[in-house]
Amino acid sequence: MTMKCKLLIAMFVAGVFAACSDDDKIGFDLPVDVSQEAIRFTPAPGGAVMHYSLPEDKEVFGIRVRYNSVWGEAVVKDGSYLNDSLLLDGFTEMQPAVSARVSYFNRAMVETEPVEVTFATEKSATVALFDGIKVNSFWGGFSVVYDAPETVNGLIHVFYIGENPKTHEPDSILMASLAIVEGGDTINIPIQQRMDAVDVVVRTDDFKGRRVKQEVVKGVVVLTQDTLMRDKFDFRYTGQAVEDDAYKLGVEYLFDGDKKGKKAFLARQDNRKYEYYTFLTDGGTFDEKFIIDLKEEKVPAAINLYAFVCMGKNDHYYTSSDANLSKWWSKSRENYKTRLPSVVKVYGTNDASLLNADNEVVKSSAVLLASYAEDKDICALTAPLFVDEFDFMAAAAKEFKGTWVYRSDVYGNYASDEFGMMTTLLDLGEARFDEEEPVCLNLQFNYTGATYRYLIMIIEDTFAGFNFIKRNFNEGQYVTLNELEVCVKAESNQ
Repeated sequence: MTMKCKLLIAMFVAGVFAACSDDDKIGFDLPVDVSQEAIRFTPAPGGAVMHYSLPEDKEVFGIRVRYNSVWGEAVVKDGSYLNDSLLLDGFTEMQPAVSARVSYFNRAMVETEPVEVTFATEKSATVALFDGIKVNSFWGGFSVVYDAPETVNGLIHVFYIGENPKTHEPDSILMASLAIVEGGDTINIPIQQRMDAVDVVVRTDDFKGRRVKQEVVKGVVVLTQDTLMRDKFDFRYTGQAVEDDAYKLGVEYLFDGDKKGKKAFLARQDNRKYEYYTFLTDGGTFDEKFIIDLKEEKVPAAINLYAFVCMGKNDHYYTSSDANLSKWWSKSRENYKTRLPSVVKVYGTNDASLLNADNEVVKSSAVLLASYAEDKDICALTAPLFVDEFDFMAAAAKEFKGTWVYRSDVYGNYASDEFGMMTTLLDLGEARFDEEEPVCLNLQFNYTGATYRYLIMIIEDTFAGFNFIKRNFNEGQYVTLNELEVCVKAESNQ
C-alpha cells in the first residue's frame, strides 16, 4: 500500500470518529429545565419525591439525579417517560436543603451537563415515631405507644434493663423487634422478672440494620392486678340464664372456682354425663349484657373467661330422647365450641343508666376497654378426618390452634398417654386432668388510669361448627362460660 493510500484511510477514519462525536454533542447538548413545570420536589418521610416532566426531544431517554444519603452513600436515581416521579430516600432527620445534581441522558447513557438543585426532607418513620412516643405502665410489664407517618420503613426494638439470667448482672433484655407500623401501634410487653419499676430502651434501625435513634425512659412502674373475690362485685346477666339443678346449670357455677370443669369431669367418670356444673344462657344472648358492678370506682385490669378443657367423647351433650339438650347444645354433636364466644367486647362506664340501655347505646356512650374477635368459621376446615388430606385444611387447623377454644371440649383427642398415643382425659384419669392448663380467654384492658364502677360485656357471636353437611351456626344464640374472673389494679400500686 502506498503512502498516499494510508494517508487517505487515516483521514477517513478520523472523519468518521469526528462525525460520531459531533452527532453526540449536537442534539444532546441540552440544558436541564429546572422550572416548576419541569422539576419540583415534595418533602416526604425519610426523603422527598421529585416530580418531573421530560422534554419532547427524541434524544432524551431519561432523567438522572445524584445525591448523597445521610449515611454518606452516593445515590443515583433514574427516571424515564414511563413515570413522572422519583423517590429520593436515604434520610432520617428533617433537612431544609439537600444538594443534588440533575441531568438528562440518552440511549447511549451519555449525560448532559448536570445542574445543581436542592430539596427538603421530612423525618423518617424511624425518627418521627419518637415525637409522640409514650412508654406507659402495664399489667406485669409496660407498653409502648407511638404514632408513625403513612410512609414507613425500618424497625423498632424494645428493651428493658433487667437481670441477665446467666451472669445475674444488669443487662438490656430485648423484648420486641418489629417493623414500624403505618399510622402507629401499641406494643404491650409483659416481663417475667419481678420488678416494681423498669428502665425501658426504645431504638429504631433502618432495614439495613443501621441504628437511627434511641431513647431511654426510666422508672416505668410495673402494674400488678388483684383478682376480686366474689363478694367484692355484683353480677347480672340481662337475659335469661338456665337454672336447672338436674343438669347442674346456673349462675352459681360461674363463680365456683372450677376453672377447668373438674366437677363435670368427675361426673362423667361416674357416668353422670349430663351434669355440667357450668353456666349457660337460655338463648338470645347477642342482644343482652353481662354487667359487673365493682361497687365503687376502680381501675379495671381484665376479665378472664374460662371454658371446659377437652375431656373428649361427644355424647355428653346430646341424646335424641332429651329435648333440652337438643335445644341447649344442638343435635349435630359439634356442640360445645359453638356455644363459646368468638366476638366479645367489654366497656367501662360510671353511668348507671347505661345498664338498662340498648347495646348500641352502650357501644356509642361507654368506653371500650377490650375487644376480641375471631373468625367464627375457623372450626369449619379443621375436622380431624380431613386436616391431613388437604393443605388448605392443614393451614386452617394451624390457625385454629391459635384460638382460645382450641383445647376446649368435644371433638379432637388432645391428650397423650405415656406412650405418646392420642386418647382422652376421661381415659387417662383425674391425675392427668389435673395437669391440664385452663382454657382461658384473657380480656386484658389497656392501662390509662381511668376508673369505672361498671363493666359491661357484650358477646356478639360464637364459633360455628366444623360439620360440612350440617353446619351449626347457633341460631338460638346460646352461650356457655365455665368461670368468670374480674381483675382490678392491685392496691399495692395505688
